[in-house]
Amino acid sequence: MIKAFAIFGITFLLAINTFGKDLLKPLKWNHRPLLIFSPSKDKHLEKQLLEIDQNQKGIIERDMKIFILHSNLTGTMDDNAIDSVQVADLYKKFDVSPEQFSILLVGKDGGVKMRKTQSLEMKEIFAIIDKMPMRQREMRN
Repeated sequence: MIKAFAIFGITFLLAINTFGKDLLKPLKWNHRPLLIFSPSKDKHLEKQLLEIDQNQKGIIERDMKIFILHSNLTGTMDDNAIDSVQVADLYKKFDVSPEQFSILLVGKDGGVKMRKTQSLEMKEIFAIIDKMPMRQREMRN
């Protein structure tokens, strides 16, 4: 009986800890999230993942965090699993349809800088970032 209450208590605390937790808030002013929303099997996702794999140096240089979010509410941030409630929160926060592929670039200030519904070459995303005032300062320093 005590064991059952302990398991329930731990489960409840874990649920409270993740429910409503804004994954992007701790990244503000330090990282540029790239959120990739995708139906489970999507040609755009496969192409985008290949672009990401081939451009790791540029991603690191630009302080990017890569989110891969699926319509079945599974997801990762830099290959670390994300809770399904948090994935659902991101779909809702950015008003993304689960049936459509979408890419959003969020700046260090927390604002959406780009929203597209098809895969992009990372050089296009890097060009957008490199024009940002914060990135300009980073490149000078």
